[in-house]
Amino acid sequence: TLHQTHPMQHFEVSPITALFQRSSDMNDVYGIVHLGCCFQKGDGVPRDKNALLLFQRAVGNGGALPFFQLGLCDDDADIHFTRNKEKVFELIRQAAEMGDTNAMVTAGHRYEIGYGTDEDKNKAIELYRQAIDMNNTDAMMKLGHCYMKGDIQKAFELFQQAASLGNKNAMLWLVCCYESGNGVPQDKEKAIESLQRLVDMGDIDAMVKLGDWYLKGDGVTQDKEKAIELYQQGADLGNY
Repeated sequence: TLHQTHPMQHFEVSPITALFQRSSDMNDVYGIVHLGCCFQKGDGVPRDKNALLLFQRAVGNGGALPFFQLGLCDDDADIHFTRNKEKVFELIRQAAEMGDTNAMVTAGHRYEIGYGTDEDKNKAIELYRQAIDMNNTDAMMKLGHCYMKGDIQKAFELFQQAASLGNKNAMLWLVCCYESGNGVPQDKEKAIESLQRLVDMGDIDAMVKLGDWYLKGDGVTQDKEKAIELYQQGADLGNY
């Protein structure tokens, strides 16, 4: 039963939220979880403890995702009054053991920094690698950062792998690596190529940066019209 402060029938909900509600009413675990996410984010419904109640209900229906979301919910003081780092970690760890790759990355990070558990960098790396085997690009980024202090070439390879799978942060790192020659030979053309990919994906920061390069003729033939075109693209997407 949902928390009664804001019963669903007392406010308008978006069509997608209504769809999740119907799915939840049919006891579908993904419908329950996604409806919980709506309450957790305040997406089309008030942001309140219904999120916690829904995730708790979903845990009883099995699967890894509810454990992960319940862990995140327990870590959110706005919708759950008890904030217990160890309890949160245990829920996320359980989700990781059940095969949720996002939970693997989150648990790995908490092992890495010792948040809610003892610091264990080897365990963190093990979890990142498990998630990488399942093509989780955030895990590639996390492991890449682990290598930054000791094996920059390996870090670059992981960023490159994540970028090839569409991770925007990885593409930005490739730009930095190619621009500075960090881990690879300096190569402005490849930096521009990576920036252009980000522009094509609608990344505003990339539009501004590439626009600056065209404006100054930095690594490219100076082209003020091209620079203005890129700035205008960014402005049209909300960068003023």
